[in-house]
Amino acid sequence: MKAHIVTTRSVDSEFLASRQLKKKEDVVRIFAIPPAVLGIGDRLTYGSAVEESRELVVTSLSPLAARIEAAPMRNLLREADRRGGYYIRHDLEGMLRGDLKGRFEAYRIGREIGALSANDIRPRDNDRPIDNGDEDLRPANMVLLNTPAPVRLQFSGGE
Repeated sequence: MKAHIVTTRSVDSEFLASRQLKKKEDVVRIFAIPPAVLGIGDRLTYGSAVEESRELVVTSLSPLAARIEAAPMRNLLREADRRGGYYIRHDLEGMLRGDLKGRFEAYRIGREIGALSANDIRPRDNDRPIDNGDEDLRPANMVLLNTPAPVRLQFSGGE
């Protein structure tokens, strides 16, 4: 047996390295995937990683999910079912949750404007519903919606 040393020129190795990066960039371009998903990018920070994962869901997965949902909606549900509120959808919300502070700020805003109840929010973080958690709050002073507004008495004059 005889050993042979195999060498490559630096020009050839540079070409191969650039071609590897080019393949990844082609995949990014074709499938609308953020570059960080394939490991392209040197300066990836936590904030940009969160944004890129959100971008992955919004630009790549959501359109694909919408196309996948359309066929069962069309083929499995009758028109009366669709009008009755039945639907088929992918729940991508878990992938968009982001950081804890951002989520809690969104929950607080939804709760304060009366769009979300406590029991609407709790399952999003895998918490069980609570008693009276379905009660909506009045945005102005955070009291139950069913509660009448307090009456203000104004006194004028001598007493």
